Amino acid sequence: MINVAILEDKTFLSDRFSGVLSKWDYVAETSVFKSSPDFQQAMLQFFYDVLLVDLDFSDDCMLEVIRLIGKLHPKTAVIAISDKSDPETVVECIKAGASGYLLKGDATFGVKSAISEVLNRGAPLSPTVALHLLKRITVSPHFDTKSRERQSELNLTKRECEVIGLLSKGLSTKDVSLELGISEKTVPVHLRNIYKKLGTSNRRQAIIEARHLGLVH
Repeated sequence: MINVAILEDKTFLSDRFSGVLSKWDYVAETSVFKSSPDFQQAMLQFFYDVLLVDLDFSDDCMLEVIRLIGKLHPKTAVIAISDKSDPETVVECIKAGASGYLLKGDATFGVKSAISEVLNRGAPLSPTVALHLLKRITVSPHFDTKSRERQSELNLTKRECEVIGLLSKGLSTKDVSLELGISEKTVPVHLRNIYKKLGTSNRRQAIIEARHLGLVH
């Protein structure tokens, strides 16, 4: 069972979230925070498996909160909720450390399925968000060139590309080592190099950034 934190200053939304999660046996406890200082104080004492955070918060920059929890609790999966679906906002949120992005207009926000996906190392996106990102890629004449230039600058080795590719498919560290015929202790070494080159701090962020750059599919 998991513990979920909800950072939401609008009562009708936090009640909606809580209502959905309270009926799910997989959730042991749901904690609602109306301000980011309250949440930041709590996360110094408690670990939450998942954080649902409203980007349209009134009292603080939620991207900074996402970055902070990534440093203090890198194993906490962050799912952002917002009215905004433009690619720029979504990409910035993912770079900050969010593992998923849902639009408030979605039916019940797809909270349960999003949490299940993110805990299985997936990256849940609302269909509209995914479509906007896809359109950005397909309509931009500079995307392929920029992506390839960025890939060249990163200078990932063939082995590092193989490692991040297998991890993006959901393989564990042990499975990756068996697939590539390398020591299980070597995989984390490759991962640390990948994090450094991609400018990320955990596996989820690395996979999302690698997909954004076209390194994995």
